[in-house]
Amino acid sequence: MREVTVVGGGTTARTCAEVLEDSGFQVQHAFELEAGDLSPVILGDTPAAFTTARQALEAGRHLLLASPASFPTNRLSFLYDDRQRSQALIIWNDRRFHSGYRFVNSLTEADATWRLRYLRLETLTTEPASIALGRWRSLETVSLLLSLTPDAPLEVSCFEVPNPVRSGPDLIAIRVAFQDIDAFIQIGLGEALDRREAILAADHRKAYVDELNPGMPVRLVEDGSRPHSASRARWLSMSSYTPEEMARQQCLAFIEATENPALAQTEAVIWRRSISVLQALERSLQAEGASVRINLQEDQEPRFRVILGNLASPPSVA
Repeated sequence: MREVTVVGGGTTARTCAEVLEDSGFQVQHAFELEAGDLSPVILGDTPAAFTTARQALEAGRHLLLASPASFPTNRLSFLYDDRQRSQALIIWNDRRFHSGYRFVNSLTEADATWRLRYLRLETLTTEPASIALGRWRSLETVSLLLSLTPDAPLEVSCFEVPNPVRSGPDLIAIRVAFQDIDAFIQIGLGEALDRREAILAADHRKAYVDELNPGMPVRLVEDGSRPHSASRARWLSMSSYTPEEMARQQCLAFIEATENPALAQTEAVIWRRSISVLQALERSLQAEGASVRINLQEDQEPRFRVILGNLASPPSVA
């Protein structure tokens, strides 16, 4: 029976534990990591989350961050720097595992005519605006965007509408440029309603994803390829969006990544690129919305590092 260790608390970590137990896993709960234990770790809410995460990676353990919103971008970057290439480091993101996006992903992978050229993602949330929330919603949405296309982002520009009363931005508008795709992200904080929608457009066809539509979240529209031809549209029914289903999907992806280094590496590429986009976004804000080149932090091949110590002693190689 496969063992999984859940460290810390929180709703997400508890849901993961329940889902894994129902699937036949042996789940052990702990407040800290035990020496010699190499089981995969699901890290929930805990005061020393970053320290615990680094300890897990240094011990060679696979890690799922179930409460990533508390991690600043630079700390997530440090964790990926500490990660070995065969280690699974998964960051919780409900939106990427929504049934609508999973369907669109399978559609674009199976049908060559679904070559995306334009994407727009809109997020409105009733959560009180803050700088930390704005950065996390931006990173979360960018990772969703990069999971929808294998292309590498090239440039980013960003504009914010700050609200001193709320100590955070009311609106964040982001443009991410790829070689053949233009993508736009709009995030509104402290709004009157929740809204999460996306438009994915190829030549003569579009897919609309309404994440909060419980019954039919996907609408496909085919534009007439000939002059005066009519457009065709249809709604598609998907499985309901529930916390248990999202936990099941992400725990399954985590377990698969622990057994398949290629899947772990694919996940790492998406999040490292997302962090690079967010870092470029900060530079764009400092440049008053100017377009900024993205410096991708891709994983490098293993190499030797020469550490120079006392000149009287020979250098050591690590």
